[in-house]
This record gives sequence, structure tokens and C-alpha cells, in this order.
Amino acid sequence: AHHRCLAKRVSAVAPDAVALRDIGDARTLTWRAYGEQVRDVAAGLAGIGVGHGDTVALMMSNRIEFYPIDVGAQHLGATSFSIYNTSAPEAIQYILANSGARVLVCEDRYVDTVRRSGATLDTIVVVDAQPSAQQSGTLTLEQMKSSAAADFDFESTWRAVKPNDVATLIYTSGTTGNPKGVETTHACLLFETTAVSAVLPVEFGDRITSYMPSAHIADRLTCLYMQMVFGTQIT
Repeated sequence: AHHRCLAKRVSAVAPDAVALRDIGDARTLTWRAYGEQVRDVAAGLAGIGVGHGDTVALMMSNRIEFYPIDVGAQHLGATSFSIYNTSAPEAIQYILANSGARVLVCEDRYVDTVRRSGATLDTIVVVDAQPSAQQSGTLTLEQMKSSAAADFDFESTWRAVKPNDVATLIYTSGTTGNPKGVETTHACLLFETTAVSAVLPVEFGDRITSYMPSAHIADRLTCLYMQMVFGTQIT
């Protein structure tokens, strides 16, 4: 649970500082708003049946919404991982089945590809859909959040997450067969972020641009996990 404890401390350092931004500050998210969204996402995911040890798949471009969704899933003790947006339907089906994911959070443009893959999912949550334009059988992000139980206990839920729980899966490219999912724990990620910072110090407010796919460990480590530990600003 230390990973989330750090994230909570980081968000309290300067709650009105910008944590996430688009190029040119077209959209920004402060640490305070980020923390609120993490709570809302965790409660919403729990409301649609995601719990400790479950797997949540994400499929989206580099966008602000990715961060509170992934971190919200982590606060449940769920394993949150990303699928390459360029994946063929066959690869999508294999990875979703192999990971055991029952929930996929994606952009509207990927819904048809996922359905063509034949993957079995309980829920598809679409981050950029409005209720009036959403595809049948999907939930909007707001609809997912509104499914939260009134008595959801955020504090006790994130405190139940253990260092050796699997935080994410990193799938190989599959050049010699089917992709293989590498299980990475919270403790492993904390070790790695600390090791990197020992060589190249990282401090609160340092800035980095997220441009690689979030299915790649390089982007997840240098942006998502570094931010949770040190409080960096991501574009």
C-alpha cells in the first residue's frame, strides 16, 4: 500500500499545482482535482464489480483521463494495464483473455475493434463518449462513476493493497509466439523509481512529456509511476 500512501502525500504537497496538462495548457488538472477523480474512479469501478485482485484493461491515447483511471484502479488493489492501440483484433482477444480482464476502459474509436475481436468482457467504459452518442452496451465514464455505492470506504480499500500485489502487466510484442504478460508488483515499481532517482534525481514539479504508448513500461515508469512517487508534472 506504500505506493498509494506516497501518492496521497504527493497530492497534499501543493494541491493547486498543475499535475497533468495538455500541450499549450488547453486542459489542466490540479493535484486536488486529480485526487478527487481517483476517489471517484475507485468508487465507480467498485460499483461495477471491480475488486482487489481483479484486472482492468485500458486502451487509449496519451490523455489526461488515463491517469486518474489507472491510479483509481490501483487504489482498489486491481491490476491495471494498457493494450497497444495498434493491436490487431486477434491480439486484443488473446491479451484480454490471458489477463482475465472483465472491464475495459477505452476511447470510442476502439470499441468496434474490441467487439470484432470477440473478447469476452463484462463492461466497456468509454472515456470520451457523451450519453447521447454512446454505443449500445457501453458505459460513459460518468455513468461508471455514478454506479458507486454510497458507503464505499476509500481509505480502508486502498490501505488493504499490499506491496506484493500485482500493479500492472507488461505484454511482450509476441514476435516469437503469443505475447507474454510480465507481472509487476507495487514493491517492484517502488524499487525501480527509487533506483532511477538515485542516478538521476527526480523532484516534485519536475516536468516530463508522455509520448510513448502507455502499454510500454518506459512510459508507465517515467510518467505514471514516477508521478505517483515524486509529484512530477506530466504533459
